Amino acid sequence: MTKFALIGKNIEDSLSPSIYKVFFEYYNKKSDYLCISCSKKNFFYYIKKFFLNDGFGMNITSPFKNISYSICDFHTERSIKCRSVNVIKKINGFLIGDNTDGIGLLQDLVKIGFLKKNYKILILGSGGVIKSIVLSLMSFKSIKIFLHARNARKIKEIQNFFGNRNIQIADTCKKNQIYNLIIQATSIVSYREIQNLTKFVKISKNTLFYDLNYSNKKTTYSSYYKKKVKKYTNGIGMLFYQAAHAFFFWNGIFPNIEILKKILYKHK
Repeated sequence: MTKFALIGKNIEDSLSPSIYKVFFEYYNKKSDYLCISCSKKNFFYYIKKFFLNDGFGMNITSPFKNISYSICDFHTERSIKCRSVNVIKKINGFLIGDNTDGIGLLQDLVKIGFLKKNYKILILGSGGVIKSIVLSLMSFKSIKIFLHARNARKIKEIQNFFGNRNIQIADTCKKNQIYNLIIQATSIVSYREIQNLTKFVKISKNTLFYDLNYSNKKTTYSSYYKKKVKKYTNGIGMLFYQAAHAFFFWNGIFPNIEILKKILYKHK
């Protein structure tokens, strides 16, 4: 029985255990998938304990994706480029870290037609997932990326980290900027922040909105923009694709997403 785990904060509603259960059963992998809820104070303790007790693979969720980078002995290229880890495996006693968030989002955006050449994309948030998202979006050379968050220092750090002229801070750009796509990557927002955002963001009838939150819980941003944009979708597709890449990282098999979606929804 191969041991896997999800570690993070407030993970009670996570769909990851259900998704991986389908993956493991479909591909006849005898596995045990644990959920470990922890604080920043005991995060490293639980990771070390899991791998010392024959753990093989682990998913890292918020808010620990950036700090989990330091615990790994080796990293994949994309993990190095964004200095963030959301999945780990143990090989020959060494911990190897990868990040599948950005590639998972990118695949879903392309699949649903939310990403095209010359798009102006506004990303809301400054958490651990942002660098991975920006890194993947940068593979589309013609797009321009704009960042906005409550913490101006953090988004400036992200801009400087990549040193890319196509990454701009939305607050410093011209007012009434029209964006083709808005990616919502934060959950705690007040209506005051919405009012501040509307000062420099103009919603057109063709604006698309992608909410990384995949639960049924409404966010302030989603409630506001759902009524105003052309198309709105949540992050369930990203979750499936990033999980599929993590499964491949562990097992060398890339799951058939559409078949597994049908199986998962059938048993819900």
